[in-house]
Amino acid sequence: MDTHVEFQQVVALSHLLLASGAFPPAEMKSIMTTLLNHFAGSERHRLKQALAHDVEAYLPYNREVPLLEMIGTLTDAITEQKAVTFTYRSRRSLTRVKLNRRHTGKPGALFVNNNRFYVALFEHETQRADHYYLYRLDRIVKIEKPRVNLSLKPGRFDLQAYRQHNYLLFDSEHVRVHLLYQDYPQTLKEAFPTAQQLKKNTRMRKIGGNS
Repeated sequence: MDTHVEFQQVVALSHLLLASGAFPPAEMKSIMTTLLNHFAGSERHRLKQALAHDVEAYLPYNREVPLLEMIGTLTDAITEQKAVTFTYRSRRSLTRVKLNRRHTGKPGALFVNNNRFYVALFEHETQRADHYYLYRLDRIVKIEKPRVNLSLKPGRFDLQAYRQHNYLLFDSEHVRVHLLYQDYPQTLKEAFPTAQQLKKNTRMRKIGGNS
C-alpha cells in the first residue's frame, strides 16, 4: 500500500475515534499509541503533530467504563455464535444498584450509534426469532458465561434496516416543537443535542428545540 495513502487513512480514522468520545481517557490513549506505533521516525512525528490538537481537546462521553476487553469478548461470542450473560445498569438503576438486571442470550451484532457502543442481544426468553434487545456497553457491569447451555437459534439482526430507520429520523425538515418530558434530561439531550430546556420542576421537564 502507498504509505501516503495509508497515512491519510490513519489520520482520518484517528479523528473519527477522537471525535466519538466513546472510550475512557486511558483506553483512548492506548489506542492512539497503537496507531502512532504503526509508523516510525519522521512519519510518526508527523502523525503526532497532525493529531495533537484533537488529542488535547478529547472529551469522553464515557469517562470510567473500560470497553476494549468487553468489545473483544462480545466479538468472539458473535463470531463463535455463543451465548453470554451480563449484569446491566438500566437508566432506572443508575443510582440504585439493586435494580441491576442479568441478561442471557446470543449477541447478534456490535455497533456504534450516537458515539455509544451497543450490542444487539437475542435473549433466551424471547419467542420471536428476529427480536433483539439493544444494550449500551458502558452500562454493562460484568460479562460471564451462561450457567446453562443454551441452544438458541436467533434470526439475523438486520443492522442495515436499523440504521436506515434511525437515520431517516434526521432526514426530515427541521421544525420547532415543545414537549413535556418525564425522565432524565441527559437521556433526551443525547438523542436531541440541540434541544434546550425551557422549564423544570420536580415532576415534569419541558424541553424545546429543533428536531
